[in-house]
Amino acid sequence: MLHLYGIWLRMIAEAFVQQSRFDPLHTAETEQVLQDHILGWLAIAATRDTVPVEIEYRGIAHKAEIESLAFVSAAAPVYQAIVSNLRALLRAGETPALQLSDRVGLMPGLADTLTARVGGEAFLLEPGATARGLALRCPDGRPGSAVTLVRHLPWDQSRIDVEPDHGTSGARPTHVLVGDRATPVGEEALVLGTHAAEDERWLDLGPDLPGVSRRHCEIAAANGQCVVTDHSRYGTFLNGHRIDGSAVLQAGDVIRVGTPGVEMRMILVER
Repeated sequence: MLHLYGIWLRMIAEAFVQQSRFDPLHTAETEQVLQDHILGWLAIAATRDTVPVEIEYRGIAHKAEIESLAFVSAAAPVYQAIVSNLRALLRAGETPALQLSDRVGLMPGLADTLTARVGGEAFLLEPGATARGLALRCPDGRPGSAVTLVRHLPWDQSRIDVEPDHGTSGARPTHVLVGDRATPVGEEALVLGTHAAEDERWLDLGPDLPGVSRRHCEIAAANGQCVVTDHSRYGTFLNGHRIDGSAVLQAGDVIRVGTPGVEMRMILVER
């Protein structure tokens, strides 16, 4: 969150410099004004095409106007990192219900990006729901006790049914690119590993690679999707994140196996 706010504050400051010759980051006072107004400007960006921004300093009003899409473009690298992390957590065949806090819901274009690239449906929580949920699900802390990192919380509310929509995700890849060699992906699984089997389609990664199992993972087309399934004890990584058993692939994804590893890019070959 803080990283994203920093990106947007620098973008807003640049808009002031270009449109009004005023740099709000020049003084701590006007920089604090940016910090105080950022949530309101983000709320406007989520509902309007342009965002009017204004700062008064020493009796002079400085104004600028920013296209809402500029907020989305500036945040694109961070949004993509979130997408990659979520996709690595989802197993093939799962359809997520994405819960967004009220502050996250203000981030322009994030909900649309998540539903388009991850799938499922986004649900906006009421203000304070995140803190209340954490307080209910975590035991009372004791003074001086160690801080516990909680990565997953159990779902204890009513069931949410989300209809799968395979048409919202990215393009389905047709080939695996390793170096300068592209291997087609079909319904018959393409197995990756260090030792080939006679009765399987095989992508040989070479013998005795550190962190690569004999039959490490496989890639196949199934139910209109391209799916990677991990069979190793070392893990298969999708865009830098370890997958949980299996994951749906999109064109442009990078799969890594081994340490430091062999990287393969999923590509779409038009016919």
